[in-house]
Amino acid sequence: MKAAAARPSERVLLLDLMHMLKERFAALPEGRLVVQTHGRFHHDHVFLSPEAVTVIDLDRSRPADPAKDVAEFVRVLRLAAFRAGVDEALTGEVTEAFLAEYLGLVPAAAAGLPHYWLSFLVLSYLGHLRKAAPGGASAALRAFHEREIRRVREMRP
Repeated sequence: MKAAAARPSERVLLLDLMHMLKERFAALPEGRLVVQTHGRFHHDHVFLSPEAVTVIDLDRSRPADPAKDVAEFVRVLRLAAFRAGVDEALTGEVTEAFLAEYLGLVPAAAAGLPHYWLSFLVLSYLGHLRKAAPGGASAALRAFHEREIRRVREMRP
């Protein structure tokens, strides 16, 4: 709603995104794996030391499809890499390596991953549209989101 109010000229795009998400979620398979999830899992919430791994910010933790945490993690990691100027090809390689390892251990998460990843991308994009001024650095961030949405939209479980 806020993105639509901030960018009335983008109404058609926003409606298309909402319809796309509705179709994708209608296609989610029934009976997906449910585990205890973090709820907002990303690299800023994980601290590593030689002795321990600590995960913080568990207020949204609840039983859910593990693909939700994986999708949020990958979305935030790729956005952080983009903002840091990491080569897109390298980011892609790291993403693929992470997903191959994770999905090798939790193959049931593959069914929901594209759906949740796309929804988190759209939410991020809408937040960006709501806040962005035309032109400047925000144009690059908008282009990033649009590339990511196109790429993930083509993913199949």
